[in-house]
Amino acid sequence: MSKSVKLATMLAVAGGLVIATAPATISAAPCGACSACSACGACSACGACGACAAACGAACGACAASCGACAASASYRPVFTGIDGDKPAVSGYDVVSYFQGDGTPVIGNANFSTEYAGATYHFSSKANLAAFKQNPANYAPQYGGHCAWAMARGRLAPGDPKLSKIVDGKLYLNFNPNVQVNWLKDIPGFLAKSEAAWPKIPNGASIGNQ
Repeated sequence: MSKSVKLATMLAVAGGLVIATAPATISAAPCGACSACSACGACSACGACGACAAACGAACGACAASCGACAASASYRPVFTGIDGDKPAVSGYDVVSYFQGDGTPVIGNANFSTEYAGATYHFSSKANLAAFKQNPANYAPQYGGHCAWAMARGRLAPGDPKLSKIVDGKLYLNFNPNVQVNWLKDIPGFLAKSEAAWPKIPNGASIGNQ
């Protein structure tokens, strides 16, 4: 049975969105002496070290790799890369483009790509790739590109790169137009719930394996 079929049989429908429940706990590698945490420029997105996990939203590959005590057991925060996990993050859209001009997202090019938090990101230009590499946490979508509305319910669901909203300098995606309309009605309320729920999603979880 394919992952897509299994997903269809195991998920429930709520508010027009296919969602799945997530466990209430998160496992993090204990790291009492992670010198990389204080030195890593992207530590705000590092989920590899137990000492940092509560305050961090996504795993930082550079931090995990440089922290000898955590490197062996570190795993990435979930990033949506398609139902079968074989697509680039954000469906190949250039995440830097959301913050440029009128915010219309531009599809990226595999020739301008990089790895971040266990996923491949594509960019439309060398300049945008460089901007992302300098500070990936500034551009990567929140909750690994999963739907922000679903995350407020503690669940992973696909985020549509064409249904985006930048709030306080952070990029959020939604599942479909109806869900986005709902989410836009109370962004602060939903974000308060999703910020509390995201750390409880286990490292390495996926929509079909939560």
